[in-house]
Amino acid sequence: MRTIESINRSDIVLLILDSLEEISNQDQKIVSYAARNYKDIIIVLNKWDLIKKDNATVGEYIKRIRSELKFVEFAPVIFVSALTGQRVRKILDLVLEVSEESRKRIPTSELNKFLERATAKFPPTHSSGKHTKIYFCTQIKVHPPTFIFFCNNPKYITTHYRRYLLNQLRDTFKFEGASIKTFFRGRKQDEI
Repeated sequence: MRTIESINRSDIVLLILDSLEEISNQDQKIVSYAARNYKDIIIVLNKWDLIKKDNATVGEYIKRIRSELKFVEFAPVIFVSALTGQRVRKILDLVLEVSEESRKRIPTSELNKFLERATAKFPPTHSSGKHTKIYFCTQIKVHPPTFIFFCNNPKYITTHYRRYLLNQLRDTFKFEGASIKTFFRGRKQDEI
């Protein structure tokens, strides 16, 4: 309960993992709760000094983390040692970077160019055969970055397509460590 209360009060969540242990269900639940509540997230891998390393070690660890924590692939990973102080000071630099990413504002003109490219590459479709046209996108808020996509039939935008647009936003504008909210709105006020 204290962890949940701390997450609720926080802007950025640091998930501290032990390099010598597997990622637990508890770790997954904690970071999942943080992501569902649109918290910015950084993954800190501690006890890095105790790991035998070669050229592939970092890549293997990141691959494992990304595989087990798929829902927070946007979160940067930093390898530290609290005992030796290795990269501990860099955590604060990373916190500042993630905070800056979360407060980044994208002009509507850039978002509309992005939207044009994304929908040209993969247009929205629905199994019913009804087509949706997304007219434009705008950012309404920062921290977390919040975007509204205006379209003719928001109820026909599939979960798969929503995820596609979210991933395209990240590919184009980065937002490393920042959780992103997206909304799809119709022409009428009551269409969401």
